[in-house]
Amino acid sequence: MINPEFQTEVILNIYLIVEEGMIIEYRAYSYVMGGRDDIKRKFLKTKAPEDFERALSFEAPINKKGKFMSLYRYLKLARRRRHFALFRKIFIHFKAPKDPMINVTFIINGKIADDDAIYKATVVKTGKEKSNKKHRERDQIYEDGYITDSNIKGAENQHEDDEDDNLDN
Repeated sequence: MINPEFQTEVILNIYLIVEEGMIIEYRAYSYVMGGRDDIKRKFLKTKAPEDFERALSFEAPINKKGKFMSLYRYLKLARRRRHFALFRKIFIHFKAPKDPMINVTFIINGKIADDDAIYKATVVKTGKEKSNKKHRERDQIYEDGYITDSNIKGAENQHEDDEDDNLDN
């Protein structure tokens, strides 16, 4: 039997380009790598800034009205681990499995976003400032502006009950 640490897999840095609270473009860069998951996550995170420049561009999804998805809606999907479906074309392009290890980085105004920038971008679109400190803390499932599988797994269990289910897309 092959040790799982020596099996290679496709892992991806995925970028969501956000303007005025809307995701207008995806970008992605892939690696084929073996080893422990924690090492691969750290690798993707450290490579994210330089991979952005060489990442391939992909169309962001639009709804029936021709509008892009809001960052707010994406975050709701991510909390429920339903965001993987949005990256299907990326996974196919890179011959990745259905549920690969990914590192999602938000690019807001041309820069890698931190938690505060991501939060502000959701307020731009929704127009709803979350005054409840607990609600804002709930939305901060990031570490330095990155969402990884481990962040989302922890968040999905904590945040199943959404107070605000009004999605404008």
